[in-house]
Amino acid sequence: MSDAEAKAGTPGREILGLRGPVDRDYRVKLYDFRRPDKFSKEQLRTVANIHEVFARLAGTALSIRLRLPCEAHLSMVDQLTWEEYAHSMPTPTVLSVGRMAPLKGRFTLEIEPVAADAIVERLFGAGSIPAPADGTIDAPLDCEALKAAGSNTRLGAVGLTDLEFAALETVFADLYGRVAEAWSGIEKLECALEQVETDVQFAQIVPPHEMIVIATLELVIGGRKGLLNLVYPFQLIEPLVPKLSARYWYGIRGKPGETVGLSRAWRVPVPVEVIAAGARLSVAELRALRKGSLVALPGLDEGLARLRSGGSELRTLRLPAARSGRMLRFEVVADAGADEAPLEDTGGDSGRGATEGLQRSLEVFGAKVEASIASLGKALVALEGKQEALADRLLYGAAAGAEQDAGKPAGARPFSALAGASAEDLALFLSNERAQVAALVLSWLDPVLSSGVLSRLPENAQPEIARRVGRLDGAGAEVLSSTERVLVKKLAGMGAEKRDAGGVASVVGMLNLVPRAVEKHVVETLEKVDRALAEDVKRNMFVFEDISILEDESIDAVLGGAEERDLLVAMKAVQEPLRERLFARFAKVRGEAEAARLRAEFQAIGRVRLRDADEAGFRVVETVKALEEEGRIFIAREED
Repeated sequence: MSDAEAKAGTPGREILGLRGPVDRDYRVKLYDFRRPDKFSKEQLRTVANIHEVFARLAGTALSIRLRLPCEAHLSMVDQLTWEEYAHSMPTPTVLSVGRMAPLKGRFTLEIEPVAADAIVERLFGAGSIPAPADGTIDAPLDCEALKAAGSNTRLGAVGLTDLEFAALETVFADLYGRVAEAWSGIEKLECALEQVETDVQFAQIVPPHEMIVIATLELVIGGRKGLLNLVYPFQLIEPLVPKLSARYWYGIRGKPGETVGLSRAWRVPVPVEVIAAGARLSVAELRALRKGSLVALPGLDEGLARLRSGGSELRTLRLPAARSGRMLRFEVVADAGADEAPLEDTGGDSGRGATEGLQRSLEVFGAKVEASIASLGKALVALEGKQEALADRLLYGAAAGAEQDAGKPAGARPFSALAGASAEDLALFLSNERAQVAALVLSWLDPVLSSGVLSRLPENAQPEIARRVGRLDGAGAEVLSSTERVLVKKLAGMGAEKRDAGGVASVVGMLNLVPRAVEKHVVETLEKVDRALAEDVKRNMFVFEDISILEDESIDAVLGGAEERDLLVAMKAVQEPLRERLFARFAKVRGEAEAARLRAEFQAIGRVRLRDADEAGFRVVETVKALEEEGRIFIAREED
């Protein structure tokens, strides 16, 4: 039966089990027993009222945290099964799970990828939030269009990284506080974040066919539009269902600025008692007391008594000298504060009075001890912060007036803990992050370290990261602190697993000690399978400085076979003793005049780059190896 047919009316004769007249039409309400409605329309309207308040609070909270105009509007409140909701969710998404104490159970707060991506970009200092690849979605928002737009964002494509998780946790914690504030008109709740997931399969808070109520809000963040969904299972808010009515919702509201129930609270009758000090009684006298027995009250004879309510003494009373009838009327002497001496029991020490006095003294003493310990703890924390700040300035050169991280000691510059990290490790970790995250981290690093990291990041990402560094609009202290904490932890884990081993130096060390035949075979094979590695090995096996180990006759052969220009340029990077030895061999081989000319040319060359000197030295080394192959010179080896 369709909705139109149900509204038009159903003949009574077609209704099974009808006890009324069958010759008339009845309006029939469709009811799906597979998903029974557990919330009435009035209750859903009350939930809508609650989340209109939450929308205003959430918009204000996001605007403050993101330093950007943000809006939130309630779009829909409906009830459906958890399975239907889960099937409509995009994957990945940003789904948080939390508790609403003292209610039993959990609820979810989901921010879809378009809005979540905009929040992440802004948290990490984006000056402007880029639109999705297919443009900004215009209202009214369409779920399928939102999924398509979300898949075009980085978050929708690869999900959340650890740094983004840590930053979003602060946003969710803030929004959870607004949820509790919105529900405060119904019940005082404490909302706490438990976990953040990107797949609904990892957040199965109720069985698939359990009924839920969902409140959908439309978020507008820097021109980007997305949805925020709050999901409450029926079993969670079942204790609050009787209160979800317009009568209760509006009945508890007072006038603006008036505390709810304050005027009535002052008129609530409370039981009070007047206590007067009694005479000291023995155990036998206490056992002998019966109904109608008389007990002496010396304190009352003196006209003194105490007024008590709820276990606390409120006033000290005095009985006037003139009494009227059987009713006793007391005068208030003073407040029974902590500074007022308690009334003494007449007739001896009272065990109860002494116990109360001792308990009050212990409480005062305990409070003073706790205050002293707290003061000492603060002093120790301040001293530790100063020590860490001094260490940071000594090690990393942090300026005394640098901007401080809210979660770090005074004087500690954000990301100062990364000053000793290697550029390779940082680049390896940041290569998996979005460009905005890398830009924020690099902007706080030392220029030498940041340049090393940037040069090791993917080439296609380098221009965008540089652009975002230039357009950076700053980030909150909580984001800086959480980002540094996660980076330090990740880098520490990488350092624990990394062991420096192998490399060109190890290959050269081995080949320098093996027989000449083995060395030749290995190098020739490497030239065929890995030419770059073979060149590095050859460059490091015999360097220009190793000429010093040659005999004079061998040096003479090298000076005669190598290019004169290469020799002079390579000599710029060697120590003075080796340089003088080479000039002496020049004079021996070519004569003093030729040696003087070469010295003049050496001085005329001036300063050269180290790279040019190394390349010239490598060409000289090639000559040395060629002469060795010809047998004209001899290089001593381990087997020799």
